[in-house]
Amino acid sequence: PEYTGDSATDKKTPEGMKIASSNNLEYRLYVPVDGWTCDSKSGKAEAHASDNSSVTVTSYSPSVTMTVAEYWKMAEDEYKKTFGDGYEYVGDSERKVAERDAVCYTYVVSYGGERIEIMQTVLVYNGVVYSITYSALEANFDAHTADVSRMLDVFIFR
Repeated sequence: PEYTGDSATDKKTPEGMKIASSNNLEYRLYVPVDGWTCDSKSGKAEAHASDNSSVTVTSYSPSVTMTVAEYWKMAEDEYKKTFGDGYEYVGDSERKVAERDAVCYTYVVSYGGERIEIMQTVLVYNGVVYSITYSALEANFDAHTADVSRMLDVFIFR
């Protein structure tokens, strides 16, 4: 695809980073200039590495107040239903994202003959659950974890 917004920056863009989220979103996803392709004009918040590893941001507005743990239980139940024995929980770790408590859940899914490792970082802001998800073939996962950690370090709400 053609990425018309692959080099967008603003005065708050950290050194060596570019904007990978649409201007009309309530947050900024910044990704490294080198090694990641994105389109800040697509209306989505996502970026891709040359090996098809990706980072995406999604939001969920629950009808009731929901904690990170409650959201994860709901999401994990869906993953278990969808992937059955192809879902494998790896672990979790707590961290701050945009000055808020977040949890990074790591798991592997088997899909289409491939093993895909996923780190889903979940946080709640103004009653909305945000999920910043890094996905890669299991063999490529470690190659981008430093970049993804930097993306999480500089993620902000506007």
